[in-house]
Amino acid sequence: MRFSAKRSRGDSPSTPLGSTMGHTEPTTAADLKIDSAFTRDIDQNSAQQTLVKTLCEIGHSIGVTMIAEGVRNDSECNTLRKLGADGVTGPGVSSREPQVSWMTS
Repeated sequence: MRFSAKRSRGDSPSTPLGSTMGHTEPTTAADLKIDSAFTRDIDQNSAQQTLVKTLCEIGHSIGVTMIAEGVRNDSECNTLRKLGADGVTGPGVSSREPQVSWMTS
């Protein structure tokens, strides 16, 4: 989810914004993007599959659309779909298809 950082009264200007969760406020978000660092080779990595599946389940439980970024091939795309991603973007998504693939199916 996206967070906006907010200083509390006791913070000095040198305190980094967003340095602790206690200083953030959630904002509404229609979708949550899963970074390509988590989707790369997802078809071959069971630990990453468990993580992404859990992220999708959490996102769906709060009504968020889950989009996987950086998809490079059909195998990654198919795996992400099975794990619960609502759509994908990346170089492996055909230019003839919508940028976010399969959201309407």
